Amino acid sequence: MRPLRYVTIMLTLLIVSMSIACSQITLSDYQARNQAEEEIKTVLLEYLDAKQRFDIGRYLACLHDRGRFHFECGRQLSRGEIGQLL
Repeated sequence: MRPLRYVTIMLTLLIVSMSIACSQITLSDYQARNQAEEEIKTVLLEYLDAKQRFDIGRYLACLHDRGRFHFECGRQLSRGEIGQLL
């Protein structure tokens, strides 16, 4: 993924997350304004559902393979490292 596309997706994700946190609308009720927002919404809903159901396979599939994620008191781990621990 190109860096500019990654930054654009992350900014959109941040804006969507903040708008949901600061309003009474739920993520499932949010109306995406374009295809990129729809894709982000789909991933977020999948992530939340997998996390809520403790479905580790689906949870890990939502994480980027080259990302670093906060896990247990701020440790930063890769998707593979999290998978080994869970």
